[in-house]
Amino acid sequence: MKKWGNQFKKLMFVVGISSMVLANGCGSSKSASETAAVPAENAYAAPQEEATYTSNESSVTSEEKAVQDAAGYTGENPKVNTTSTYNRKVIKTGNMEIQTEHFGQTVESLTNCVISLGGYIESSNIQGSSFYNRDSNNRTATLTVRVPQAQFDVFVNRGSEFGNVSYLSCNSEDVTSAYVDTEIRLKTLKARYDRLLKLLEKSGTLQELFELEQEVSNVTYEIENLSGTLQHYDALVDMGTLSIQVQEVKEIVVEEEEVDPTFGKQVEEVFKGSMNTLMEIGKGLIILVTGLLPFVVIIIPVILIGVNLYKRNNKKKRTLEKNEEENEE
Repeated sequence: MKKWGNQFKKLMFVVGISSMVLANGCGSSKSASETAAVPAENAYAAPQEEATYTSNESSVTSEEKAVQDAAGYTGENPKVNTTSTYNRKVIKTGNMEIQTEHFGQTVESLTNCVISLGGYIESSNIQGSSFYNRDSNNRTATLTVRVPQAQFDVFVNRGSEFGNVSYLSCNSEDVTSAYVDTEIRLKTLKARYDRLLKLLEKSGTLQELFELEQEVSNVTYEIENLSGTLQHYDALVDMGTLSIQVQEVKEIVVEEEEVDPTFGKQVEEVFKGSMNTLMEIGKGLIILVTGLLPFVVIIIPVILIGVNLYKRNNKKKRTLEKNEEENEE
């Protein structure tokens, strides 16, 4: 029994030592696996890029500043962006009204700007001052300009360089569907035209030849019509149309934001309004008296003469009546 007890103790000691060795080995392998997992996880992590933004504000040159000052420039307007990122057929049109203190220079600067952007002046009309009235500042110019579509927004946003933009309206009309339909119809007609030509070569009788030629003529007319429509669309899409009205003014007045007046301000405005009304009434009376003065100069002597005659007649009448009464007595 003692022998078996000693063997059992040795066996338990060996088992304990083996368990400790296995535990240390598992711990070491676990640490190694965790350590290896960290860089592997970082290796697949997407690098983060910081977005950089650049300012789109362009510096104004001295020449542009001189044009702005000469045109009576008072401030900048919000930027217009009608650019489409899709492959569409878009017709761009717009209307702009500009106020300026230097009419001739503004019209010339507008024309030069349109030409520099690759556009042209489609029509122009200037009204106002004549040779005998050069001091009047009421001239107006109406310009219809055509600008390449890529430069349309550029030109519109430069409107404040030529004066005070009092009105601005831009419109984009998508004609892609109509354009594609016209292309499909044109392609179908061309295919029909080719078939008619082949039939025309094989025609036998004179009647068939006449009918085929008539049909070819009709198809040719429709093809030319649709081709002209596509060319018209292309011209409108490639070149935007902008109608500009330039108004000459003596002074550009910037409207201030309305603020609710105080009680004292209201009393002051009412008092000024009453005084202005009295002054207007006084001016009206003076004008009325001045206008009636020539008539008064003529009428008063006539009235005086009439009064004197009336008094003389009454006096004679009374004298006659008195004499008649005395004779009767």
